[in-house]
Amino acid sequence: MARDTEIASADALDVLVVMVDGERLAIPLEHVAAIARAATIVPLPRATAPVYGVTVWRGRPLTVLTLDAASPESGAESRFVVLGDARRVEVAVLVDGVDDVMRIDRASINPMGAPGRAVKAVGMTDDAMVVLDVDALIRGHRNAAPASPIERG
Repeated sequence: MARDTEIASADALDVLVVMVDGERLAIPLEHVAAIARAATIVPLPRATAPVYGVTVWRGRPLTVLTLDAASPESGAESRFVVLGDARRVEVAVLVDGVDDVMRIDRASINPMGAPGRAVKAVGMTDDAMVVLDVDALIRGHRNAAPASPIERG
């Protein structure tokens, strides 16, 4: 019986369900380092999506990404989800709200066709919730980051 529980756990994905622009998105919990209220977020001029701006988190600058199709607004209910692990914090994603924590069956995640916007996703669940591909999102952030003046030479 314990083996059945292990298999069930291996076939499941624990996610944080967030709201962005009226859509429910799932972020795998293994990538969530923290959830915080959106403080002052300064937009970066000439930033390329998904990079939006920077904020200060725990005394250090943190790049903020957006998944919103329009220019995001950080209101009283806005949050940012800090992505990373116990060793390293990578970026934060601005969300409209945090909805739930749930476990989804990996088999219920279907590949997505061409999305209406450039969301890095593993797929979509049967109830139309997009499961984000955090590794691809972070790689995209690194590729979209403007070169520093030193690198431009």
